[in-house]
Amino acid sequence: MNQSTLIGSALIAILSGLWYVGVFNEVKFTDGMVGPAKFVYKKHAGPYQQSGMHFMVLCTDFKERGDEDFRMAGIYYDDPETTKNPRYLAGFLVENKGQEDRFEAFEKDFLKGFEVMNIKATKTIMSTFLVRAGNLSYGLSAMKTYPAFDKKGYTMKSGSMEIYDRVKIYTHFPQENYEQFLPEESSEE
Repeated sequence: MNQSTLIGSALIAILSGLWYVGVFNEVKFTDGMVGPAKFVYKKHAGPYQQSGMHFMVLCTDFKERGDEDFRMAGIYYDDPETTKNPRYLAGFLVENKGQEDRFEAFEKDFLKGFEVMNIKATKTIMSTFLVRAGNLSYGLSAMKTYPAFDKKGYTMKSGSMEIYDRVKIYTHFPQENYEQFLPEESSEE
């Protein structure tokens, strides 16, 4: 095999991989809806790249409990380009009666440090991104979604809510009920 064939094959493989994980996908926005649900969360502040560790701990805890159908979610408040210590909430959603029953039965030590936000049914502008490359997908989704949101001329009036399942990342930008998504005054790490 000659050198140009080898280089061409490598280039095709790299471009195919980038295409597969979504690097070249256009971000599309649609009308969405979030809630009604309970958002059970902990407050955090710091680089958004560190938020993944909080979700990994939650996923491990849920897996050990056999409760893997709760979707993880985060609310992100600040632009990390302009805010030294951006604020966010990391947690999970309670979205149906079966989850509600199991949530009520959770031990107090499991829920220590968590707060509960009741989210009303809320119209949103939403985008989705496929999870194809593990943690890379979450970062790539954020790097593509938020600039596209700004480029479309949309305005973020409260925190954005990202909901994660095994297949997709749903990014919601609330268009009503803003007060329920606004950050509390204090934030902790």
